[in-house]
Amino acid sequence: GKSLLVRHVIVEAASLDGLRGDAVHRLRDIVIGHPGLRLALFDPSGRTMLTLPEGAPNPLNADPTSAGVGMVYTLLVSSAQGEQRYRVLGDRARTSDGDVRYLVLLDVTSQATLIGRHLHAIAVAAVVGALLSVLLGVIVVRRNLRPLQRITDAARRVSAENLAIDLPTGN
Repeated sequence: GKSLLVRHVIVEAASLDGLRGDAVHRLRDIVIGHPGLRLALFDPSGRTMLTLPEGAPNPLNADPTSAGVGMVYTLLVSSAQGEQRYRVLGDRARTSDGDVRYLVLLDVTSQATLIGRHLHAIAVAAVVGALLSVLLGVIVVRRNLRPLQRITDAARRVSAENLAIDLPTGN
């Protein structure tokens, strides 16, 4: 949705000169209120025109033309704060001066961390559940085979000299 808004602002600006002034204000409005959202615009030659929010660390070290048009991908960035994960959408919008490429980045580090923790908890629960199932299965099988074991023990005591052994019939 944010990508469509950015494209709309660029197309309405109609030119690179039009992307200065009110258009920049409108682009800032798109980013405001979304702390993990970043936006970068590149002119037709690939130079950075605008990075929002201003003053935020720029996770973009790659050439903007390396991102496919309309393609969503994950970008991992290592910094002093640790590794950050961004979902990135690269696209372009036509102006009278040529195509303006833009990248919309969303910081999904906390979501990725949460998903990783959930996957770890699920894996631990699956292993513990499997071990408990095996243990419970062994206990149930041994308990249910106990009468058969008594009959087997009694049958082993029967011999040609000792035929008077009663085989157990109850539990």
